[in-house]
Amino acid sequence: MSEALRRVLLVRRPSVGLVVHSDQGSEYTATQFKDLLAQHGAMQSMSRRSNCRDNTHAESFWSRLKAKLLDGGRFFGLTEA
Repeated sequence: MSEALRRVLLVRRPSVGLVVHSDQGSEYTATQFKDLLAQHGAMQSMSRRSNCRDNTHAESFWSRLKAKLLDGGRFFGLTEA
């Protein structure tokens, strides 16, 4: 995950204050991941332990996006996505 995020940050160059939402997975709590976010002025939003509802909206979004793409659909622009 860190490598994919690193590439996105280098190519897209988001503004300082970007919020990256994650769960409590070990890859997201690792020092390397946190350092990468700090280097680019990004903030991490992480669900609390044992509270699966913290990231409900993010999970719902990704689920719908994946379903649309896996069903052979495609977006014709950012607005439609």
